[in-house]
Amino acid sequence: MSARHFLGRDAGDLEREGHLNPLITWKIISTKQRQTALQTTRSGRKVLATGIPLLGQDGNVRRVIINSRDTTELIEIQSKLSDAEREIRNYESELRQLRKRSTQDGEMFWASDQMQEMVRLAMRLARTEATTLITGPSGSGKRKLADLVFRYSKRDRKRLFRIGFGTFPESAYEAELFGSRDGPRNLSESLLDRAIGGTLILERLDLMPPGIQEKLSGWCREEDKRRRQGPGVRLISTSREDLGRKVADGTFREDLFYRLSIAPIEIPPLSGRFADIAGLAHHFLEAFNKKYGAEKYFDRAAVNRLTRWTWPGNVRELRTLVERIVVSEPGSKISARMVQAVLASTATLASKPDLPATRLSADEIRDQVRTYEAELLRIQVDIAGSIQKAANATGLSVSTFKRKLAWKKAVEEDIERPMTVKTETG
Repeated sequence: MSARHFLGRDAGDLEREGHLNPLITWKIISTKQRQTALQTTRSGRKVLATGIPLLGQDGNVRRVIINSRDTTELIEIQSKLSDAEREIRNYESELRQLRKRSTQDGEMFWASDQMQEMVRLAMRLARTEATTLITGPSGSGKRKLADLVFRYSKRDRKRLFRIGFGTFPESAYEAELFGSRDGPRNLSESLLDRAIGGTLILERLDLMPPGIQEKLSGWCREEDKRRRQGPGVRLISTSREDLGRKVADGTFREDLFYRLSIAPIEIPPLSGRFADIAGLAHHFLEAFNKKYGAEKYFDRAAVNRLTRWTWPGNVRELRTLVERIVVSEPGSKISARMVQAVLASTATLASKPDLPATRLSADEIRDQVRTYEAELLRIQVDIAGSIQKAANATGLSVSTFKRKLAWKKAVEEDIERPMTVKTETG
C-alpha cells in the first residue's frame, strides 16, 4: 500500500486494521525508551521493527522514528538451516549406529573421509525413490552398499529381489525377469511383477544382454506411467564397468543408462584409500581372531606393507589375505615378512610390471629395469625393517641399496636423474 494510505492517520489504526501486529509506537511513547519487536503484516510477512523516541526540551516524546526490516526470507532460511542441522544430526546418529553394527556383523566398514561422504550420499539417496546405479571395481563392496541403500529406504520392510547377469543365456534372464509364456498363457510370474511395491537389485548391469536391455527399457517407460498410480518397483543396479563408456561404444542402450542412473554412486578402488586399508585390515583381523579363536596382531611394518600394495582385488582381496594369515601363520605377531609371503603367493604381485605392448628405446628399457629393481629392493627393506638389515639378508651393500632406491625416488618425484652416458666404438 502506498504511503498516502497512512499519512495523517492515527498509528493505532495500523494495528486495529491488521496492517501490523504488534504495534510498538505507544510503548515507546509511554516508556520513552527504544523498543524492538517482530511484527507480522496482513500478508503474513515478518518484519523486525526498531523504534526510538525523540524527546523535546520538556522531556516529552515529540516524535517516534521506527525502522522496519523485512526478515521473512531470513526466518525461512533459519528454519531451513535448523531442519538441515536436525537432518545432519540424524545422519550422524545413524552413521554411528551403522559403524557400531558393522563391527559386529561384518557389514560395511570405512575409516577414510572419502568413504564417509560416499556412505552419507548413499543414505540420503536411500530415502528417495530414485533408481540408483552403484559402480566400482570388482571386490569394492557394491553389493553391501546396495544392501545399505535398501536397508535405509522407505521399503526396507518390503520384499527384496536380486538378479545378476553374466552366467546364463539371454533366454533364461528373459523368462526370469519378464515371465515365460506359452501362447496366450503365462507359465510363470515375472520377477518384475513380484517386485511391485518392493526393491529389485540388478547386479553386473554391464553384462546385461542386448535383448534384455531393449525389453527392460520398454518396461521402464511403462513403469513411469504405472508409478503415478502406485508404488511400482524401486530399482538398484551395480556395475563393474563404466556404463557411460559402454554407451559411447554402442554396447549399452543410452536411454536405459539414463533411466537407471538417476542417482549414481561410485565406489573408489581400495588402492587410493590408505586410511581404509589399515582400518579394514584391523577390522578383518578382529573378526577372524574371534572366528578362529586366535590372538594375532599386526606390527607397524606389516601395516606399512599393506598400505603400499596395489590391491587389484580391492576389499575382497584384503579380506582373503587377512584370513589366510590368521589360519596359516604361527605365533601372534604378523610381520611384514608374513604379509609379503602371502602377497607373493597371489596371482598378481605388486612388483610385477605392466609389460608394454609397444616398442621401447634402449633408454626406456633401462629406466623400467631400474625402477623394477628399486621396487624389489624397497620390498626387502620393508620386510627387514631397515636398509642395513636388508643388506645383511640379501648380501648386497648398503650403498647399493641407497643408490638404487635413490633412482626410484627420483622417478617418483620427477627430478633430474643421473645421466646415462653411451659410448660407441669403431
